[in-house]
Amino acid sequence: MEYWLDKWIAGQTERKALKPEVIKAKFENQDGRCMYCGRKLNRANMHADHKKSLKNGGSNTPANIQLLCGYCNRLKGSMNDKPFRRYYELDLASKVPPLRLIPFSYFDKIKASKPKVKRKDPYNGF
Repeated sequence: MEYWLDKWIAGQTERKALKPEVIKAKFENQDGRCMYCGRKLNRANMHADHKKSLKNGGSNTPANIQLLCGYCNRLKGSMNDKPFRRYYELDLASKVPPLRLIPFSYFDKIKASKPKVKRKDPYNGF
């Protein structure tokens, strides 16, 4: 395994403390690529992501973890995996990263073409 991967694992925060074996296994299973765009992951751009976000009741179990590049992780935010894949028209059943690199412009174009979702005002207008 690469040296930078060990260093990245050691720098995890307590909230996202994952066993090094889990991250290494995910990295190998994903061929070192982002699950959404297929970019090669490295120390600078690798993020451990929860398929079902912690905010939505997800857990730190290995089955709920995937590795994403920073761009895709920020884009996903606290969305769960399937709604994100539906929104960006990605393969819902995919268990591996895409074979061909998906450019960031693809995600930007879809995001720009869809109407913004209005969220409830928690202060009821005050």
